Amino acid sequence: MTEVRMLERSSGRGVSARSSDALYDDWAVNDSSLSDEFESSFSIFDLMQILWARRLWLLIAGVAGLLLALGYSLLQTPLYRSTAIIELNPPTVPILSNGGSAEELVAPTTDWQFLETQVGIMRSRALAERVVQDLSLVAEMEVDGAEELDVEAVASGIAGGLTVKPSADSRLVELSYVSPDARESA
Repeated sequence: MTEVRMLERSSGRGVSARSSDALYDDWAVNDSSLSDEFESSFSIFDLMQILWARRLWLLIAGVAGLLLALGYSLLQTPLYRSTAIIELNPPTVPILSNGGSAEELVAPTTDWQFLETQVGIMRSRALAERVVQDLSLVAEMEVDGAEELDVEAVASGIAGGLTVKPSADSRLVELSYVSPDARESA
């Protein structure tokens, strides 16, 4: 500040001869010296002292978080997952060779089409309805529960829990079924 006043007196004008950028540079230097003092005055020991002084609050917060997590996990319905991995082999085509004997070969151009078709069928609601009818699941579920069910309702429940995930670059398909009933998921 004294340098600015001296320049004002020597110029004879009432306006400062220094630019605002020069003043900003002085403030930046002052700010950096303050941050250096702040960084050097704060240590790990000080942090440990603060944590030790607040140890009761930290312990209470930790126990409260643990109890909330435990309560949340106990209130959740357990889900059971059953998983099967199957291999889809496309149909073979008999091809006659020159000698008259038949060799079984896979038509390579339709291999990916076959896999996509089979995965689509596994995801379909029509297949779920057929499984419900073939296994008489409606009658079994009516015995377990008091409400009357139809094939479509049971099939939509099965289709909702089923996940069909084909493996990349292979003929393997992972079928997963998730249900809150362990017997039903198996």
